Formats: sequence, structure tokens, C-alpha cells
Amino acid sequence: MNDTDKFHIVWLELGHRNDLTRAACLRHVSYFKAAQKQYPDSTFGFSIGGYDEDKRELHEIPKVRRYMRRFTEKAGFVGAECLYMPDNVDSLDAAKLRLSDGSIIELAATSVNLVTIVAGNEIDGLETTVDIPPLH
Repeated sequence: MNDTDKFHIVWLELGHRNDLTRAACLRHVSYFKAAQKQYPDSTFGFSIGGYDEDKRELHEIPKVRRYMRRFTEKAGFVGAECLYMPDNVDSLDAAKLRLSDGSIIELAATSVNLVTIVAGNEIDGLETTVDIPPLH
């Protein structure tokens, strides 16, 4: 195995502003699951593209909230168990989660809020420092 066979952080764009559809969500869930199998010891980071110029945080955008709620459900985050959470979500530490299918992943602390804004109350033991506004 050479250095390129193992990545420490695998960063996935889970969708883009111009295509936050059900089909896109299922496609990105399959990408995530494939990456999870290919790089089982890596930390995963998530982003949603196309919002760089938007002044709102991703959790303030209803379309992103709906999309991420669907993604977390299909990817197995709903009902997951938090095994470890860094003290500071801005730290370089990774949260460790056991997903509903029993697989264990590490999630980059910078991505924790993106997941917890939509699934935080459904992940056993996971708390967030983000004030979660209701989804309308």
C-alpha cells in the first residue's frame, strides 16, 4: 500500500445548489457509501456547493435543510449513536458515529453542524452548539 491508498480526510460534496433533488440525494448517498467502503479508516467531511456567495449559513437555507434531512435518513445517520464528540466543533478532532447499519465513521468536526442541524435530535448522545431553527 502506498500513501495514496489511504486518505486521512475524504471530503465529499453532497450536492449542489442547482441540483438538490431526490435523485441527486440518492446518487450522493451511493457515493458516500462507496467512499466509506473504500476508505474505512478515513475521516469524512461534507459540503454543499453553490452557496459561497450566499450570506446565510447552510442551516438557514430551507432547501439545504430538506436535502440534508433526506441525505441523513438515506445514509443511516438517523438513529446513529455518537461514540465521541470533540469539545470544540471547530477543532481538528473528528466526531465518531455508529450509523444505523452498524458501521462506524469519523466525521470532520467542521461537518458536524451540517449533519446535526437536521439530524441532531435523532443521533443518540450527539449535541451541537448551533441553535437549530425549526424547518418550515
